[in-house]
Amino acid sequence: MKTWQIFRAACEALGMEEMARIYGLRHARQIYRWATDPRTSEDSAANPLDKIGAMLERLQLVGHDMIVEAALRALAAPLGFEIRSRDRCPSDKESCLGELLDTVGATGDLARTIQEAIADGDLDPDEKDEILSKISLAIKELRQLQDAVERRLI
Repeated sequence: MKTWQIFRAACEALGMEEMARIYGLRHARQIYRWATDPRTSEDSAANPLDKIGAMLERLQLVGHDMIVEAALRALAAPLGFEIRSRDRCPSDKESCLGELLDTVGATGDLARTIQEAIADGDLDPDEKDEILSKISLAIKELRQLQDAVERRLI
C-alpha cells in the first residue's frame, strides 16, 4: 500500500474532520492532497509518512540504524506491534519441518503471483508492489527456516 493510499483509507475510516483535528488543520485541503495519487493528479503533496520515511532513509544512509530502529519501535510499541531487525528472524514454528512448510507455501504463493502478474506481458506498479511484498514474506520464511536449522530444532 502506498502512503497516499494509507491516507485515503484513514480519511474514509476516520472522516476528514477527525483527520484535520489530528493534524491541527482548519481545512481538509492539505489532507486531500496527502491522500491523492501523485501519478494521476498534479494537486498532490508529500504526506507525513513520506517525510518520516525520507528522514529514516537518510538516517540509515548515514549509519544511524539505532535511531531508525528506535523511531520504528516508538511508532509500533503503543499499537502492540514489535519491530525486529531483518537479521534477527527467530523461528515461529520451533521445528525445521514447520518452517520448511511455511517456506514452500510462501514461495509457491510468490510464484503464482508472478505468473499472474506477467501473464499479460506487463507489470503494473500495483503488481510490482504485491510481488515485492511476497518476496519479503518468502525471505522472512527462509530466515525463520535458517534459524530453526541453526538451532537444530527437530
